[in-house]
Amino acid sequence: MQNDDHVPFSARSSNAKKRNCHLHLHQRQIGNGQKRLTPRSLLPRLVSNRNGCLRGMLRYGCSWIACVALFLPALLCNFGILPNRSKGTPSSSEVTTTSWCETVRAARTGLDPSLHIRVPCEKMDTGIEPSSPLRLAVIRSAVVCYLTAGVPDGKGDKKVFTATDYINGALALGASLDDHLTRRDTHKLLLVREGLIIPATHLHSLEKVGWTIGTAPNVEIADKYVPGFARYKTVYTKISITGLSEYKCVLLMDADTLVVGNIDELLSCGVFEENENAQEKGHLDNNPIATGAQPQHQPYRLAAVLDYYRGRWFHFNTGSVLHTTSVKEMNRIYALTKDNTFMKRFESDQIFTNTVYNDRTNATLNELLLEGDSTNSPVLKRQWGSVVPLDWKYNAQTHVEHQLPVFWDTRLPDVKIIHFTRKKGWQCPKPVSADNKHQEVKKMPRGEVQCNNIPECACREGYRWYEYLEKAKKMYT
Repeated sequence: MQNDDHVPFSARSSNAKKRNCHLHLHQRQIGNGQKRLTPRSLLPRLVSNRNGCLRGMLRYGCSWIACVALFLPALLCNFGILPNRSKGTPSSSEVTTTSWCETVRAARTGLDPSLHIRVPCEKMDTGIEPSSPLRLAVIRSAVVCYLTAGVPDGKGDKKVFTATDYINGALALGASLDDHLTRRDTHKLLLVREGLIIPATHLHSLEKVGWTIGTAPNVEIADKYVPGFARYKTVYTKISITGLSEYKCVLLMDADTLVVGNIDELLSCGVFEENENAQEKGHLDNNPIATGAQPQHQPYRLAAVLDYYRGRWFHFNTGSVLHTTSVKEMNRIYALTKDNTFMKRFESDQIFTNTVYNDRTNATLNELLLEGDSTNSPVLKRQWGSVVPLDWKYNAQTHVEHQLPVFWDTRLPDVKIIHFTRKKGWQCPKPVSADNKHQEVKKMPRGEVQCNNIPECACREGYRWYEYLEKAKKMYT
């Protein structure tokens, strides 16, 4: 079997003393009586071989550039600086030198045209240096935030927010990602709903904090099914995220979230891979990284955190949720929005998604999933359905701060993503100083209270939002 990592080295000797030495790298069959040569075993040959490159450089003026270009990748691979395919790096089907536009086009084959998300793919990093022999990792995942609506400045209230509010939310989120996401194989996409106008100055600022700005389709549903709550009328646009099949997984983050801890591990997509065996990975339809095998059970579609909903753990919260991607699944979900036997006036896209994947409607089961590690319990794991349970640290909902104060205080030190649910970051009072944020905590009401009229309620972490908004301003000015 031929393998790029097992090659003999030879240097042409007949004319080496008169001219620069030449290096030849050949693939050959590893058969009977042939010694297997690895990059590790290649090093002594380069050093000691009579006509080796290093000796040739010294004695005959051999081209050192040719030597380094030939040998450096193998040496770096041996030392673990570069990945080795035998250790699980992307195969040739994963690592290509095609443009990102070609990758997107191929991955989305078969997607309903009305669901296409437009991105400036010609400007986006493929994760590979085509001109370099040091091939980097392919793009694997994306963080995705949507801007779908916003009333004019001065028209917002407690129920409806301005476009500037959402833009400031995206700025703070982008700045927090800059601190806590270091993966080179993850894109950061800010998708603006088609028809929503964002001023050019704001677009420039958003790009400066790390967002790649694209356009999301306006997913229309029948008027009788449009949510009644004013700010939820355009949120069906967010279901288009499943169609981003150029990625293995995508993390949907609302503009009212903030990253406060490292999320590199989450964006590896490993939460799905660790819970799928080798025969069950075929559910990633049209995904270039999928194996093509047929799933042996209901495939995992999401990884999500439970929502504390009306006094109990019920449904999963979609303010921060990790999706697998699939053209086939995207088309299926979209078809449901046209199905009168399925559709009704759902309160929000969160209720719609929890109806599509209705695996978190058993409050008793949800308590068990919340308190224990169900990955090692075959009984509980069979109850996951399509949704892998994520630890609460990946979607810490701030209304829990005053509704379940002990739970909140216990979990807060490990939190990686804060989700401002009761009050948005921009609704929280701005601390007048770094010390003042601690004084604010003392005034927080505890227990089951109505906090809409108490400025500090559900805002103990609001100071973080203002700190990241300030960081964002420094990034774009």
